[in-house]
Amino acid sequence: MSRVVSGARSLESPLEASVVTAGVFDGVHRGHHALIRRAVEFARDHRIPSVAYTFDPHPAKLLAPAMAPRMLMSVDERARMLHSLGIDLVVVEPFDHAFSELSADEWIADCLLPPLRPRHVVVGYNFTYGKARAGHVEHLRRAGEHFGF
Repeated sequence: MSRVVSGARSLESPLEASVVTAGVFDGVHRGHHALIRRAVEFARDHRIPSVAYTFDPHPAKLLAPAMAPRMLMSVDERARMLHSLGIDLVVVEPFDHAFSELSADEWIADCLLPPLRPRHVVVGYNFTYGKARAGHVEHLRRAGEHFGF
């Protein structure tokens, strides 16, 4: 597969199944490598595509511009690095005002489930998502139990 799409909802057709790892992945540091490796191994073991779901710009740039970190890599560099680590598909979600208003449940229902159909989701211990960062690892775990990932 080895491709990049702008936003999960822009996929021409939903994936049949996938393993998703989500985060900004700027710099793709050692912790990112561990997440990516786990996602890629699970995907290969189950013969389904691995997906890195990332954001551009960094959410803080829109939500707290004064605190936004300086990016270490361009989106293209991030995608190349993720592909070099075995990721099949990179979803670069445009982080705009409308996206920032999605609740945690809306993100799962609109951006994760229908287009990517994850069987497994791999995130870091401090991953948050949804409006006001309401979604967290335990929320995602409960959603996984409910939706089968």
